[in-house]
This record gives sequence, structure tokens and C-alpha cells, in this order.
Amino acid sequence: MTYRLVIVDRAERDVAHIFKWLAKSSSQGATAWYNAYIGAIQQIVRLPEHSGIVAESARLRVEVREKLFKTRSGLKYRIIFELQEDLIRILRIRGPGQPPLKCRDLK
Repeated sequence: MTYRLVIVDRAERDVAHIFKWLAKSSSQGATAWYNAYIGAIQQIVRLPEHSGIVAESARLRVEVREKLFKTRSGLKYRIIFELQEDLIRILRIRGPGQPPLKCRDLK
């Protein structure tokens, strides 16, 4: 199946924020992180149903999935997305140490 991909504004802001934060320490590290992010997006588009449902889904009352990816240093990041028929909506990008998702995080 072919999926349409939509990255919502909030997720794009998450990417920009994380990239800028990482670039303060290392432009190479920020670029490597971004490449890992793009690779994870490509995996989601190929096989979105292989990504697990987030632990917070029951509390959020909406089924959202996550794709984990990590940097060379081993820090894990999460791409939070919805899968609706032929549409993948990337909702948030979460970094290590961020608290569990709340309803307001998806608006």
C-alpha cells in the first residue's frame, strides 16, 4: 500500500528545535541526528503498522504509534504518528528525558 505522509507544524517545530539544540554542541551531530530522523521516517512510510502503539494511547484515548530511532551516542528519540487508512500523520518528535505524552502535546 502507498501512504500519504503529512508532517504537522508542531512536529516540524520539534525537528527544528532539536536540530538547533544539537547544533550548538556539534553541527556534525545535528546532521547525523537529522539523517537518522529521515531514515526513521522512510521506515515508517514503508511499514507503518510495524511501529508500536505508544504506552500513553489508552490515556490519550487515541491510537498513536511511535518509531524509535537513536543517535550514534545511543540517545533514543521517538517519532509519534497516527495511521489512518492511507495517511500517516507525524504528530511529534520527542527527545530523551521528555515526560510521557499528554493530550495537550498532540494539539
